[in-house]
Amino acid sequence: MGYTNVKVFHAGLPAWKKAGNLVVSGPVGLETWMKAGDPFVLVDLRDAAAAEKGFIPGAIGIPAKDLAAWKDRFPENKKAPVVLYDAAQAGVDAFKTVRGWGYANTSVLLNGIASWKGELKTGALAAPAKIEYVKKLKPGEITIDAFKKVADTRPADT
Repeated sequence: MGYTNVKVFHAGLPAWKKAGNLVVSGPVGLETWMKAGDPFVLVDLRDAAAAEKGFIPGAIGIPAKDLAAWKDRFPENKKAPVVLYDAAQAGVDAFKTVRGWGYANTSVLLNGIASWKGELKTGALAAPAKIEYVKKLKPGEITIDAFKKVADTRPADT
């Protein structure tokens, strides 16, 4: 096949991320998160005119050239999954920027909006004052506050 610059990370994705390499998400994974109601931040990096023609539902519009100004509007939770799409090379630069802010679960949508097989929305793309991200608990999980409450009411071992 002719590949000469191949890297193998035996530790898998955690090692790949730690090395600062680009992480790519596929449209199937994005659709799975949507159907499951899992929270994530989806950012359309195209300019407003391009985004008005069609964008992935749930996306917020931040043109790639304006991304740096949005740092303080991103979620406080640095574990929030952030998926960036479109803007060609700017997507790689945007990935590096967002990862540099500490968002370890940042990725770029493989082949951008062209890979999205679901329905697109049209019209103005929202650009909220602050990006909302609320982690949803999965079955069997409890909040830290609920855990502390249980731990505080548990009788001490004698």
